[in-house]
Amino acid sequence: MRPACRRSGSRGLFSFTELLQASGDLLERLGERLVELRVRRLGCAAQRVALERQQAAAELETRLSEARLQALRAQVQPHFLFNTLNAISSLVYAAPPRAVQCVARLSDLLRASLDATATREVPLAQEIDNLRNYLDIMEIRFAERLATTMEIPPEVGGALVPSLVLQPLVENAVRHAVAPRPQGGTIAVRAARRDAELWLEVEDDGPGIAPDDLPRIFDRFYRADEARSSPGSGLGLTIARRIVEAHRGEIRAESEPGCTKIIMSFPREGEP
Repeated sequence: MRPACRRSGSRGLFSFTELLQASGDLLERLGERLVELRVRRLGCAAQRVALERQQAAAELETRLSEARLQALRAQVQPHFLFNTLNAISSLVYAAPPRAVQCVARLSDLLRASLDATATREVPLAQEIDNLRNYLDIMEIRFAERLATTMEIPPEVGGALVPSLVLQPLVENAVRHAVAPRPQGGTIAVRAARRDAELWLEVEDDGPGIAPDDLPRIFDRFYRADEARSSPGSGLGLTIARRIVEAHRGEIRAESEPGCTKIIMSFPREGEP
């Protein structure tokens, strides 16, 4: 006879059948545990793959956003250049010395604008310097017909803003509030801190925007085909709006006879 295994309890000896059954139960539990561990491991792997896919999608979206912004800024360049060359051409016969001055200033402005086009954000002080280059040319063109004021507190000069965001708005003001009027007009550019935001404002003293048009000033020429087919369609405002919204900012217009304001606000995360 085979020797029996002794129990540790009081019932005496295990039978071979009981021992076999206990071994089977133990192997079954071990198998279940291995399956559970494998499932967990597969679950972790699946989560890791899902996380990697999310990260890759987020990175792709960031790259697409950067590409869209780059395309928008690239639109500013020819739009601005066309308007500036058109302004200079009007002086070639009427005031040749002033036309020569404009061409000299244009080279500096193009150099600064090309640098800004390749940059997503710049300090506000740099954006204002680039804007002054443009206004210098407009002041040469319009002489005493154009007056400008800048109200930029020194403490906001380091705040980061979208590059080339002010220039389309000022161009729009020159085109609609200064150029058509014999007496010209005044353009003011302001910046201020308000609560947790940086506010930028471009104001002119032109005839204003019709009340029916005001709610649609940024929307009515949003589609590219309309912007191309309608002269003076406000492409600058369209570009500015897209740039502002791509930087999680807000833009709106306020207008009455003798005063139009374009107001932008941005989170102040970029301030040093």
